[in-house]
Amino acid sequence: MTQRLLEKAIRRQIHEFLGERDQVIVIARLQVVTAGDTTPSVPDILTVLRAQEGVVVVKQLGPIRRVKRGKEHVDVEIKYLPQTKDPNTFLNDLGKAIKVEGVKFAKLLTLGGHPTTKKDGSPWLF
Repeated sequence: MTQRLLEKAIRRQIHEFLGERDQVIVIARLQVVTAGDTTPSVPDILTVLRAQEGVVVVKQLGPIRRVKRGKEHVDVEIKYLPQTKDPNTFLNDLGKAIKVEGVKFAKLLTLGGHPTTKKDGSPWLF
């Protein structure tokens, strides 16, 4: 009996928490700085990204591409639960959230499988 009440309460809380927000999938290209003893590695950076608010999953897409010594590009798929339904707001929030230590710049490439740009046509760069 108590377990059933607890299950109902947990389901209600999950529904309230997730009910207003839909998960979105964003593909981003990150340039990471990995030179030096104190800079984080790519797996460390991905772990930090997974801990950001609203981020559900971060998955690396393909191999890491070395641009210059100590600078590498990595494409990631981010499953994100935004606070709002307005893409211009939540993409800005997400871009700021993924600009963590070790990420020199982040470019948001697609939203839901479609190329994405700001209202003025410029790319989402952070």
